[in-house]
Amino acid sequence: MESIASTQDRMTLTGRQLDAYLARIGVDQPDSCDLDGLATLQRAHLLGFTWEAIDAFMGWPSSIHPSPTFAKMVEGRRGGWCFEMNGLFGAALDAIGFRVTRLCGCVDREKLGDIAVGNHLTLRVDLDRPYLAEVGAADVMIAPVPLEPGVFSQRGFSFAIRPTDDGWLRLHNHAQGIARIIDFKPDHCDEGAMEAMQAWLMRDPASPFTNALAVFRHTADGYVGLQNDRLRRVTAQGSASRAPAIWPTFLKWSSISTFLRRISSGNGSNRSFAPMRLDLKVGRRSMKCGAALCGFIAVLGMSPLRAQDNEAGMVQVIRQIRETADRMEGQLSAQEIAEMRQSANELERENGKGAFRAPPSRIDAGDVAARIAREHYGKVDWLDQQHACVGYGWENYRTFRLKSGDRDAERDVLCQRAFAHLADYRRKQQQGDFAGSRTALDAYDKAAHVAVDFFERR
Repeated sequence: MESIASTQDRMTLTGRQLDAYLARIGVDQPDSCDLDGLATLQRAHLLGFTWEAIDAFMGWPSSIHPSPTFAKMVEGRRGGWCFEMNGLFGAALDAIGFRVTRLCGCVDREKLGDIAVGNHLTLRVDLDRPYLAEVGAADVMIAPVPLEPGVFSQRGFSFAIRPTDDGWLRLHNHAQGIARIIDFKPDHCDEGAMEAMQAWLMRDPASPFTNALAVFRHTADGYVGLQNDRLRRVTAQGSASRAPAIWPTFLKWSSISTFLRRISSGNGSNRSFAPMRLDLKVGRRSMKCGAALCGFIAVLGMSPLRAQDNEAGMVQVIRQIRETADRMEGQLSAQEIAEMRQSANELERENGKGAFRAPPSRIDAGDVAARIAREHYGKVDWLDQQHACVGYGWENYRTFRLKSGDRDAERDVLCQRAFAHLADYRRKQQQGDFAGSRTALDAYDKAAHVAVDFFERR
């Protein structure tokens, strides 16, 4: 099958970006482009980044190309999914000097057929022979393997690559893996197909990623996965699964922000990652137990600019948790049902105490906030969703600085300026200076547009 080249920018990193990437995963550049160097980089990448598809779940922007992926994962200290994890890794390998080919893969092609082609990106690295260097499949291998049929074991997990009847190679994941099979051809890359599938997986209601929360973190002996409302620790000896005991602990917005920072960056003390801004998404189809975890995270993670809706939103979440518990009796264990009802009771008590109540806003519907919200799909603090100022927030704009890129000094100034206006808006809102807050919010919107325009012209 003919390889179809990318029409986009070359999939590589600049020298400064490479330095920042290596610092992020905690290793030095290898002395030579050999198997040992590749294995060291692959392991460090998987232990340094979290696999997560939160962007698709929340409807946030994402890209298949290196520049925004670098901004998100290295500068913003986030994780990513296959297009980003393998994309960033391949770009770094290319910058180091490895011979890298992006391969157009397909998960579950055995069931879905060729419509699945392009729903996965994987990598071929040519050394003494071709190797499969896979870092984007969440719970698969941690070291490169020869790109040829065979059976192999890593960390006690068993894998296999076998040919299919129609000319593909099929990677068989270990018995406890989530993605059971991944098909690819050693010489097939179709960037257009991957870009189209990435867009579909990001937006379509039928996509498994828009309807399920999924976060995975590799460990020395296996991995930890958060899937919807189940936390799962997996090693070659077996797995243990339970509902995360976060309900009493993370009842405040600031606490849930810390929790989300930890699962995305793997570093709870990282001060450069701005608290996540989650829009209210109550009753997602994804949840095994309705809105239990997703609705809870969504309400607590909402932007303070929309926090006046939190108390009413929490009432809906509590109601849906209880309704789902009633509906799932007989399908879930008695302990799981009891945990759901206990969570609803705890949330109701906290809600009654005003834990999710924000100071009322007196901004009229016809003012600048309504205009900005109309222009940005209901968001007022819309710059948070853009790659231009990734890592910045109204909380950290005074101290956070981007570490790489040729024109980051100017970009820092523009991002600082925008978020300074946003902080001023919040301060004036709290003081009751609503006329002044409208002026500050208008200034934020204009400065945000300047920052985004600058980033897009780079």
